[in-house]
Amino acid sequence: MLACNIMKVLKNAKPRCTLISAYWFALLIQLGIVIYQPVLYAQLPDSRFSGQSRLMVPDTLLLFESMRPASAPVGISQQLAPPNYTLSAGDGVFIGITSQTYTSYQLTVTPEGKLIIPRVGEVLALHLTLPELRERLATMLSKTYRRAEVSVALLSLRSFEVEVLGETLYPTKVKVSAAERVSDAIAKSNVVLKTASLRQIKLKRAYPDTTLSLDLLTYYRLLDARENLYLKEGDVIFLTRRTDSVTISGEVKYPGSYEFLPSDSLYQLLSFAGGLLESAYLDSVEIIRFTEDKLSRKSLYVSLRGFPQSANVPLQRGDVVVVRRIPKIFPEEMVEVRGEVKFPGIYRIEPKKTRLYDIIQTAGGFTDKASLEEAVLIRPSASRSFDPRSFTSDSSEDIDAQYLKAKLRERQGRMSVNFKTLMQGKAESENVLLEPDDIIEVPKFRNYINVIGRVIEPGNIEYQSGLSVREYIRLAGGFGKQADEGRVVVIKPNTGDVLEVSKVEQLEPGDTILVPELPRKPWLQSAWEIFRDGIVVIGSIATTVLVILSIVRG
Repeated sequence: MLACNIMKVLKNAKPRCTLISAYWFALLIQLGIVIYQPVLYAQLPDSRFSGQSRLMVPDTLLLFESMRPASAPVGISQQLAPPNYTLSAGDGVFIGITSQTYTSYQLTVTPEGKLIIPRVGEVLALHLTLPELRERLATMLSKTYRRAEVSVALLSLRSFEVEVLGETLYPTKVKVSAAERVSDAIAKSNVVLKTASLRQIKLKRAYPDTTLSLDLLTYYRLLDARENLYLKEGDVIFLTRRTDSVTISGEVKYPGSYEFLPSDSLYQLLSFAGGLLESAYLDSVEIIRFTEDKLSRKSLYVSLRGFPQSANVPLQRGDVVVVRRIPKIFPEEMVEVRGEVKFPGIYRIEPKKTRLYDIIQTAGGFTDKASLEEAVLIRPSASRSFDPRSFTSDSSEDIDAQYLKAKLRERQGRMSVNFKTLMQGKAESENVLLEPDDIIEVPKFRNYINVIGRVIEPGNIEYQSGLSVREYIRLAGGFGKQADEGRVVVIKPNTGDVLEVSKVEQLEPGDTILVPELPRKPWLQSAWEIFRDGIVVIGSIATTVLVILSIVRG
């Protein structure tokens, strides 16, 4: 309707208004596209979600979200049959008969559980193992063939669906093969919540009609597959909610909270946690548990040295097991030397004895390319964080503002050491004691001056002794457009100090010359923005008026 009205306006408009009206029409078309494009796209099907739509939930809610297969699963025909495999509908069977001639058949078990063999007849194969089927066939064929030898092999496994219910996002059915276990169906379903129990899984079987309780944590942690049963037709997996738990912390491989069953003991919890580490203190393992009134806690101490049976204490729900570390075991008495030394790497120190000069000598000393002026000693243990937002003033007279500026320039954990004085003058005041985790960084000597900012060709210029700041700027092509020639500064590489040119007696290798940009005039910029916006508004009003006049006159 809007497009029709606009076309009428264009048809009846005077020549001097036609061009302006056409412009206005194009503008409205573009505006309509912008408005309706998201709506149109929202109605198109998304190829990423073709097929049955799925409920979108955060990944953190799903128990086996990280266990999705990265590639296509193995085909059913390529899977190995479980021991004592029994036949059922859908299984592919190979039968070879050797008598006076050799005859072979590739058959599929019918839904009634039978094999239909040409010239022989029907054979009931339901719930038979392969050896049992061979014996049954040999008995039948003895009536038809003289001295017949029968061979039987499994060609393919049947597939079927099992249900996964209970502590899930929604009930679902999973297609599995007869070679897959309960854990496979749970992982495939991708609907199991993290609150689901892995130790009290209910498996309802249709043949025979029974319900089993399975503990799959023994499979996931101990690779004990005795309770991770193979699936059968009609199976229903019901996941209950996890309720009780015990906690283990300290020197074990997998500390954390574990689901608790009344039959659990300390040794079983240790096995679930991956066992003890070499650093575990065995003489005093603490078990913290609630008292009988459930209002306070008490501590039990057991010795695991030799793992006596008496230490295998039965656990109670809510217990916390603490395995402490042997005092002073495996001390991390190491420092790292990086950069321009002959042998960079990790070195052992003796706390309160090894000094900086000793480690440098052990590392082979500095190379010819080492920059002693920029070498630093970093002590991570001395790093302290602070929040710049707590400092609101930027006045040069405010001591807090000065402290903030100094902290921002400071490298966290850096120790005040002059390597040049240490190595050349062997000053004992610079030969500090080293601590574990210290880092010695020796950068490569920079035989250049870095010229940056508003110059024609910013970059590194080879250092030449005696040249002034202006001469280095000239070597960089001179001052560029909008360069503030009166605010040029020099930045020292080691300290980060920013110096005015008048305070620099002589440039040194590694120095940076910064040529800043002239500050813009705020009032001129604001005036230009007001003028520009005004022109746009006036143009829009004028166009609207012309369209209205064209409609009225038409």
